[in-house]
Amino acid sequence: MSCARLRRRYRHAPWYRCAGVGLVAVDLGKRKVGVAAFDQDARLARARTIYSQVTESDHLWDAQTTANVILDYIVDDEIPDWVCEYPQLRHNDRANHHNITALQLVGDVLGREIPRGWAERYKPSEWKRSVAKKLHHSRVEKALEDDERAIWNLCGHDARDAIAIGLFALGRTNALGFPNERG
Repeated sequence: MSCARLRRRYRHAPWYRCAGVGLVAVDLGKRKVGVAAFDQDARLARARTIYSQVTESDHLWDAQTTANVILDYIVDDEIPDWVCEYPQLRHNDRANHHNITALQLVGDVLGREIPRGWAERYKPSEWKRSVAKKLHHSRVEKALEDDERAIWNLCGHDARDAIAIGLFALGRTNALGFPNERG
């Protein structure tokens, strides 16, 4: 069981202690990626939407470049846990396969570059179910403290999704975006 899953499952147990490393949550994208960094106390430290390649031409796009830009943003002495949304191909949705394949490629390349690999890769249905983005974001915002909300208010929807993924991985929100009691 991954560290992120253990943290979520046992966060209220009196014997459980956080591993002492931060968490980086990533909302994968082809050219723009949401990244949120949480400190050792499971508090939001920073978040940003990273634009990796401004060219619209697909033949010039490179997953390694996108992964490198993300890694350049997260420079940390301690190696944090990394989690992401990793969409799944659905056999009945062939029209979107080219979009999802690109996201998976970025996730795979980034997973190889991260020192310990992905701690957890969530399907969208795991961390947000089928809740509308605007409603989910309003619920997630309630789980944030005032200083974290200041960061949230400066973010676009990609970075907000990364924050929501991170809060879910830390056990601060449930799959519908409602805040959990902090233990």
